[in-house]
Amino acid sequence: MVGASRLVGRLVILAVLIVGLGAIAWLVVAWSAGDLTGTAAVLGAVLVAVAAVPVVAGGVYMVSLGRAEEAAHDEAKATRELLNIVNTQGKVRLAEMAAEMGLPVAAVREVVREAVGLGLFSGYYNANEGVLYAREAAEGVQPCPNCGGTIEIAGRGVFQCPYCGTELFHSQGDDAAHEIRGVAPPSDDAAADWPGAAGGA
Repeated sequence: MVGASRLVGRLVILAVLIVGLGAIAWLVVAWSAGDLTGTAAVLGAVLVAVAAVPVVAGGVYMVSLGRAEEAAHDEAKATRELLNIVNTQGKVRLAEMAAEMGLPVAAVREVVREAVGLGLFSGYYNANEGVLYAREAAEGVQPCPNCGGTIEIAGRGVFQCPYCGTELFHSQGDDAAHEIRGVAPPSDDAAADWPGAAGGA
């Protein structure tokens, strides 16, 4: 069960607080009734605190562990949801996907990057259109799917076309090589459509 550690940790902390407060109350009552000296009562309280601290620390650790488990589960769920949406539709606007997933656009882009890092997704993101495409980005020399400029992809990761800024997500290849190199800029016709794309690599 996801988050079970968090529940167990809270129960442990609650139990320690109840037992500890009960022990302190008993010491106070015993001291008030004269059954314990002040020194003995203080020593008893110190011993209760010393015994409680490591248990409470363990409970706090379990709570934090449960939170981490829930965060990892939510991230995996978001990744699966994103991949289902993109792979089913082929292309989708990032803003629409963010609304459907109930996440900010920046968070959705981070989910995409995580999916690429895990080797689960290849495609590209057209920043001007705000559209994410599920399409294989093959390693080697190929045209940019957005501006037509010839580029060279090596390795696996998130790359950016040096001519139009389109982000390409490549999940295949060698982890050690993360590189994109401009080989040839877009044709004159394509460059006219992308004013920022002028210039060589």
